[in-house]
Amino acid sequence: MPHITYKSRKIEYDLARNAKKNINITLKNKGDLFVSAPKRVHIAEIENVLFSKIDWILKTKQSLKSKNMIKNTFTFNTSSTVYIYGRLCHIDVIPADSNYIVLNDDTVLFYVKEKYIDNLKYKNTQFNKLLKEELRRTIVKYLEKYLTLLSKNLSVLEIRIMKSRWGTCIPAKKKIILNFNLVHCPKKAIEYVVLHEVIHLIYPNHGKNFYNMLSAHMHDWKERKNLLQDFVM
Repeated sequence: MPHITYKSRKIEYDLARNAKKNINITLKNKGDLFVSAPKRVHIAEIENVLFSKIDWILKTKQSLKSKNMIKNTFTFNTSSTVYIYGRLCHIDVIPADSNYIVLNDDTVLFYVKEKYIDNLKYKNTQFNKLLKEELRRTIVKYLEKYLTLLSKNLSVLEIRIMKSRWGTCIPAKKKIILNFNLVHCPKKAIEYVVLHEVIHLIYPNHGKNFYNMLSAHMHDWKERKNLLQDFVM
């Protein structure tokens, strides 16, 4: 793997060549460094760019290491864990007649049909399906609260995996899309995202009126928003 050395520290990175004009640097997961660059750019030029961004790279890598990684694929062994509503929970798999989950403070009991107890793909599919149902119940509770409070209607609620957003609103269709990964975040943060998107039904942009309404109905929204930063998708 290519790397640069800075103050005796080896910093590895993944390099992808493409047809774009610019060199792009991103940090993902627990600080993995990814670089995309035009096909004809020499490696020395790429490394010069990396060195020019070294302070940001090191600071961001350290920050990401301290964050909670979100994952939606599990081995369901004795050490399997999952973040649910901001709490790290151990997953206990229990054979049963039907599929369902029970949430405790630090454990999630995953009851799965006995005939599929050794089917890893099935268990992952069902576990995430059950988490999605759990999240939907929580979201609907907050939606009902704020839609009533702001005298708005919603035609479509969609919950799905989103790579870079926690939620989005399409006012013209009265549609809100929320990230499935919210199930891993604290409920206070989920409530903030729901209110944020409901207000977009009134104010599509992030203008003064938008933030005035947000502050009026959730005075601690900044603190709640910051909770989301503890989790990495």
